[in-house]
Amino acid sequence: MKENLHNIAFSKEHYIETIYILLKEKERVYNKDIVEYLNLSKASVSVAVNKLIQEEYAYRENRSIKLTSKGIRVGKELYKKHIFLTDLFLKLGIDQKEAEKQACEIEHILSDNTFNKIKDFMLSLIHISEPTRLRRIS
Repeated sequence: MKENLHNIAFSKEHYIETIYILLKEKERVYNKDIVEYLNLSKASVSVAVNKLIQEEYAYRENRSIKLTSKGIRVGKELYKKHIFLTDLFLKLGIDQKEAEKQACEIEHILSDNTFNKIKDFMLSLIHISEPTRLRRIS
């Protein structure tokens, strides 16, 4: 049962992060953009987006999808985790595709507290020996 709950949280967070990323790239995001980005069915995306709207992570402006302040906060935190973890994995010699995949999976299970402790620890190590290896995420 716990795994199922994790999948639900993972899915919701993945949609929020996807909308956040797409909104960084363009002004308007539509269901079809999410379908293409995640390679999912129109029906799955429609159900997920409607759930995000019900839970006040997103809203519709005409037909486009926007994030509420709550959705932006979640999306930004997930994106920061994703960028940092991907950079870290690349520095460890993991290839781009695998680094992206692993970062995407791990970002959803790390609490903010644990992530911040890992980030601070890694940045302190790298700052001493290689200050420009990882970018700081504010």
